[in-house]
Amino acid sequence: MLIDHSAAEKVQPSFAAVFAQGLTDPARAIPVDVVGPRGKAAIKRYNVYRNNVTVSLIDALAATYPAVQRITGVEFFRAMARFHVRATPPTSPLLFDYGRDFPAFIEEYEHAQDMPWLADTARIERAWLDAYHAADVPPLTPDVLAAVPSDRLADLGPVDIKGIPSDTRV
Repeated sequence: MLIDHSAAEKVQPSFAAVFAQGLTDPARAIPVDVVGPRGKAAIKRYNVYRNNVTVSLIDALAATYPAVQRITGVEFFRAMARFHVRATPPTSPLLFDYGRDFPAFIEEYEHAQDMPWLADTARIERAWLDAYHAADVPPLTPDVLAAVPSDRLADLGPVDIKGIPSDTRV
């Protein structure tokens, strides 16, 4: 008799998925499969790793939003970022992508309510970073624009003139 292991594999999360679940949530128990040498509990080791992940994500937010950090001060920023890390763990393996929702988080963050412009500052910083890393495209040259009949210039729209990848509306 053949046993279909594919059904069991679909139900069982991978070790990496189980391991990662508690990395940004200190209230979560350490996965039972995480053990130290000779089968000893690895609570301290896991907590060190958990702390390193949290600090790295806070540092990534500080690198992405330096103006927000300067405005709020390092201590306030890092506390706010810690709450964000716990509320929104990474969904992409690319650290560059982490924190895209930080401006929305700031907007709702209780202790930032007396700075209603802070979220917009963060949006501008994110837009700058996205523009900086966007693909380069050739600019619209005067020759191409001059080739459009003058009576058609008013009819040009987004379909006729392609935007650049870094084009962001804040």
